[in-house]
Amino acid sequence: MRKISITPERAKLISTLLISITFLIIVLSISKFRTKHILDNARNDYFNSLRTTLDGFERIVSTQLNSYMNYLNAYYLDVNKNVTDADTKQIFELLKEYDSTKHPDFKEFYYLTPDGTAYLSDGTINHMVPQYHLGLEGDKDVYITGILLHPDYETFIFCIEKPVFKDNKVAGVLGASVLVDKFKSRTTGLRVGSRETFMLLDKMGYFLVHSRADVIGLRYTPKDKRYEDTSTENIAKRPPVTLVSQADDGSYIYLITTKIPESGWTLALRISMDEIDNVYAVEKKSELILILFAIITIFTLVFVEAKILDFFQKKQLIDTVYDPLTNLWTRQRFEKEAAKLIRNSHAKYMLVEADIRGFKFINQNYGEEAADKLILYYSKKLVSFISEFHGIIGRGFADHFYIIIKVSSVHNAMTVFKETMDNFTEELKAYDIPFFPKFGISFLLPGDK
Repeated sequence: MRKISITPERAKLISTLLISITFLIIVLSISKFRTKHILDNARNDYFNSLRTTLDGFERIVSTQLNSYMNYLNAYYLDVNKNVTDADTKQIFELLKEYDSTKHPDFKEFYYLTPDGTAYLSDGTINHMVPQYHLGLEGDKDVYITGILLHPDYETFIFCIEKPVFKDNKVAGVLGASVLVDKFKSRTTGLRVGSRETFMLLDKMGYFLVHSRADVIGLRYTPKDKRYEDTSTENIAKRPPVTLVSQADDGSYIYLITTKIPESGWTLALRISMDEIDNVYAVEKKSELILILFAIITIFTLVFVEAKILDFFQKKQLIDTVYDPLTNLWTRQRFEKEAAKLIRNSHAKYMLVEADIRGFKFINQNYGEEAADKLILYYSKKLVSFISEFHGIIGRGFADHFYIIIKVSSVHNAMTVFKETMDNFTEELKAYDIPFFPKFGISFLLPGDK
């Protein structure tokens, strides 16, 4: 077995750990009152970690809603491009064409007029209650409804809508109904832990997500009158808060809430009070248990601290030197290397900015994983291209790459570049996803600053 070497930083960390443990044992042996203080800190840390977890899931929900909105917007732009004067018949025909390419989480596309007539992408015409579809007011570029029961009376949905205008008035809304179960599986359906569960409320306090399927689409008010103000209807109206409430099984719980900015919904993390109260039961245990608990806590905190430090060191290195996906230089590193390269004021250089036409559309339609694979493939092809010219390359944001090459003359460089790019573009046609590269070039000549 290979011997693991210890760096000076690790040795210092271990030394600090041992000293901390020794000191803590002495302090705990003569000062039992410190126990409560430590446990209070542990409680605060626990709540802080839960808040961090909640914030992370809030970003997941927001990202998913933005993904839905961007998907709908692509079709909205196509409707505006191909439909004259918000003609309902034309829109209806387009929606039927869109049905086969809709997002897998969408129940259907629809076009809703102010009188409540809904033209669905499955070819049917239905009725929707206009008061639930505030996109018809036209005061927002995009509107997300609360939870709704689909006209089939079997499926819960929420809708994303964009107003369609005619003569500066709202003629209707182009919308997509999203299946709540599909949405949940991509966001808050992920398991947090054995003691915590998520709830998601719409702006009216109706459950979009809950661990019990039978309460979806309902509101809840605690039976204990002391906590009536923590009903879901009231929580939905309040800003982010941490509070105590009563669960439907009669137990008392902590609720930590945050808001989803895109929809105004409320995401809540539910924690049993029994779990928090059990922390204080440690005070009744023996002195030996207290010492062992403290030692384990210190070990854990130091271990986490070491991991976090390692992470930031590695992250800093990656961020400032190499792009984690392509292993190319970042733009910042590229600019530094380019500055070194062009110090020779008598040489000529060609700067190439390469990206992919319509990459955002590819990312939306094929998914992030496929888009990343495409970026990696494209970067390798670019590296292969510049290797024969002894240039340098770096990656900027998303699909943007930067290349600088030393050239003998502008005319020759343009000729060779055109020939090479023709062959380069032809090779790219072999990739599974059709895409087209785009290039911008400029030259740095002697005397340029």
